[in-house]
Amino acid sequence: VKKINKFLCISTTIVNIISFIFVFISYMRGYRDELYTFGILGLMAITSIGGFLIYKKENNSEKLRYFMMAGLLIITALLVYGFNSYYMRVMAMIPFMGCVLFFDTKFALISGVLVSVENLGVTLFREFVLHDYVKEQFMDNLTISAVVLVTMFVIWYLTKVGKQFNDDSIGKAQHETEMQKEMVASLAERAEKVRGGGVDSSVDNMLKITN
Repeated sequence: VKKINKFLCISTTIVNIISFIFVFISYMRGYRDELYTFGILGLMAITSIGGFLIYKKENNSEKLRYFMMAGLLIITALLVYGFNSYYMRVMAMIPFMGCVLFFDTKFALISGVLVSVENLGVTLFREFVLHDYVKEQFMDNLTISAVVLVTMFVIWYLTKVGKQFNDDSIGKAQHETEMQKEMVASLAERAEKVRGGGVDSSVDNMLKITN
């Protein structure tokens, strides 16, 4: 869990940095104002720094993934609102791949539903309320919303399968350990009887036990 939490912190920070580079370029070219640009920067800083602080305080905390999820959902909504390009949405899904590593089906389900609803909701809002899609942009964004939904479903399913496989493997290992314990106990009991003279050497002896 510690390594996975660290992966989540680093991957989220990388996604934030790459996303902000696009936002800053857009600002320098005059397409975005200061409020939007530095507002995004502030949210990204809170998400990344806050995540590392949580990790430093308790590196196996489950709160970390939900904190990161909340931050990414807000940032993604603002990025999708500010840009017609749909690559921003796909980038925001990357840290959620950690669901597979966490084997956390609950987190995978919650994040999957929220990310999918958010993407579809923003697409419909921009088309029917803001009316700012041109020509095929609405269909393009609707398509990527569907891709996001399917991807999040796949992540949830892989998480579910991975968790089942992990549980089965642990259960099998525990069963084998119990069998080994019983076998050792049985051999120890036989050895004790042989050593105490309670069994005829022709029936059982240390040679037979060790073989």
